[in-house]
Amino acid sequence: MSGAGLAELAYRLSLEAALHRDLAFPVATYRVASRAYCEYDRQHGGRLPASRELWISFVQGGRLVWGTTASVANADGLGGRTTFAQYRAAKTKVLVLGDSFTHWNQGGDSWPDLLQAELARRGHDSLAVLNLARGTYGVLQMLDLAADAVESERPDLVLLAAIGDDFSRARWWCQSVPEDGVERWLLSPSPDGPWNDRGAVDEVLVASGADRAWCERVLAHGGSDDELLGLLNALFERRQRQFLLARRNPALLSFSTSYLANRLLRGDPYGEGVHVIPRVSFEDFGADRDALRAIHRLAQSNVPIRPFYLPLWRELRAGQLQLSRSHRRLKESLERLLGAEFLTVGDGCASPVPGPFDLSPYDLHPSRAGLEYYAGCIASEVEVSLTDNRMPRNAGTSVQGDRRAPNSH
Repeated sequence: MSGAGLAELAYRLSLEAALHRDLAFPVATYRVASRAYCEYDRQHGGRLPASRELWISFVQGGRLVWGTTASVANADGLGGRTTFAQYRAAKTKVLVLGDSFTHWNQGGDSWPDLLQAELARRGHDSLAVLNLARGTYGVLQMLDLAADAVESERPDLVLLAAIGDDFSRARWWCQSVPEDGVERWLLSPSPDGPWNDRGAVDEVLVASGADRAWCERVLAHGGSDDELLGLLNALFERRQRQFLLARRNPALLSFSTSYLANRLLRGDPYGEGVHVIPRVSFEDFGADRDALRAIHRLAQSNVPIRPFYLPLWRELRAGQLQLSRSHRRLKESLERLLGAEFLTVGDGCASPVPGPFDLSPYDLHPSRAGLEYYAGCIASEVEVSLTDNRMPRNAGTSVQGDRRAPNSH
């Protein structure tokens, strides 16, 4: 056997050893909800279920450690208070596209809800902000949805709100799938599945009894020694084993692929790059035909688009964006195609950064104070655009460079 063949065999044996180790000692660290918070949408991947609240409980090392209301969908299945009827009746209409950071709810509001309230306080009382954000969305799906929504809802302004991770997220589809008497909340890179461990990944573990009341009761008794929690830990471990055997089981004698080459060239020995959220393989949005079509439709609508970058607490604390090379290139390509720069929330904002800004150590999403900070900073930018009629238009011109880093105050 050649040296390359020996190296490949040795690497496959190491992968098999790692698989057996992971199978023997699965770490029960996961999130759980009482119901899947996503409905299948062939055109746009997934949508929020109408009139439903998402409570998420966090388990670390088999112990329940925390829980929160993460999102509240209104009667129209939107992650904000404003309904389609209220939006359509308003004099000034603003659409917001984003991911979970934008439909994230703390204390009964998302930041677009707080944005509308702040603008009303400043005298824009006939203005409505419609929150079209969908959890785990990336920029690609934000553009797809924005192009359709602009044509149907005729807004005066579109806000596209992204975190750094959103730039590399590929399109996905969600499905609620019954299996062995329980529900699975699955994400797949294909609208047609397959909806199993071979083709999809669990977004959040689902168990009908894992609601807010259960979470608060178990936390009050120390976060352990609970029958349902024990069943959930066992379910997670079983799912983890199923996934590892389906996706991470090396074929020792197969000649159809090189695991070592995949690792060196793609960063993943199995060549799949398995993530809960699928990832793009390009570094320029111009490589995606559907994205180009969506951007063209947005340009044809002549509706102003203002892209916002929502910094995480670590970025605000450091006073600079923390983007990978790939994310930075994707961001710059989108700015070029839209003809509009991403304005970093906090850049030039008069409000001090609050603390605690996020929900660490359990979650990086904003606290109520963090949501208020996003809303207040964005309100100032939107207000200037509305009152001075200086809203940027997506003219498709080239934009060079990034905005300054967020001000850590």
